[in-house]
Amino acid sequence: MRMLNTKTRSHEVTTAEQPQHRTQGSAESTGKVYPQISQITQINDEVFSGSYLAALREVRPSSPRRSAIKSVQSVKSVDSPSAFTLVELMAVMTIMLIMALITIPAFAKMFQNSKQVGAMNEISAMIAQGHALALKMHQQVAVVFYEETAGGYSGETAIALAIAPQGQPENGTTAAPLYFEPYLGTPVQYLPAGMMVAALNSSSSVNVGTIGSTAGTCRAIVFDASGHMVLRSYLGAMANPDNTTQANWQNWNFYGSTPSNSTAVSSPGVMAYQPSKLPASATASASALAAYLAANNDVFIVNSYTGAVIR
Repeated sequence: MRMLNTKTRSHEVTTAEQPQHRTQGSAESTGKVYPQISQITQINDEVFSGSYLAALREVRPSSPRRSAIKSVQSVKSVDSPSAFTLVELMAVMTIMLIMALITIPAFAKMFQNSKQVGAMNEISAMIAQGHALALKMHQQVAVVFYEETAGGYSGETAIALAIAPQGQPENGTTAAPLYFEPYLGTPVQYLPAGMMVAALNSSSSVNVGTIGSTAGTCRAIVFDASGHMVLRSYLGAMANPDNTTQANWQNWNFYGSTPSNSTAVSSPGVMAYQPSKLPASATASASALAAYLAANNDVFIVNSYTGAVIR
């Protein structure tokens, strides 16, 4: 029994000491069999060192975003704006001058056309009012065109409505002209500055005022009591009821002033024109002006039955 216990105790000692020997042996064998482990440990130490990280950043390829930023910065540095040279400045100024020379005549023509259109619209509106007044009052009404001599409108072309008082003849004669007096219910209207009016007579020739003077021919469109456009002669004018000089017979050039019966007649149509834009040949005489306007201007013809304006 004692021998058995001794063997058992010695076996326990041997068994308890075995792990220590095995651990030491495993450590020694690990160093001999796996020498790469120590190298890996050294590499790990170097990885976390600053020098290796700096080297890694230099070797590591740039991300797409970083590359794009660098390329934009390089483009900006290349394409940075610089001051104009004298040659470039002169080229820009030359282009601007050419554009101005092209556009200025176009603007001038557009402004001229706007004045022409404005005059035509004003004429149409006043003729329509004259027609409506004849129907309303059941009396003869004249739409009169003349050059004003009063106040701040001196020299401008005016349009006024005149009405024949009750008891006037249907047509005028030498002994009894067809008198009209200003209709104060409708204010006098003025065409855009520089615009004038010429009128057609019954033979389709043109009656024009003398440019730069109030002397000229009668220019009027007459509606009868039924609203029909009619041709009347010996048109006369009474003095204004309020004794003012605006729109009186002297400006109208009706019969009893300078015109004779050949010019103191109503017209079937009128036309607007701008004297400053006419060629010199057209302003040489009244007949030359009449011929030029008849060939180059739009005419307002009044329908004899309806009183409507036809352009």
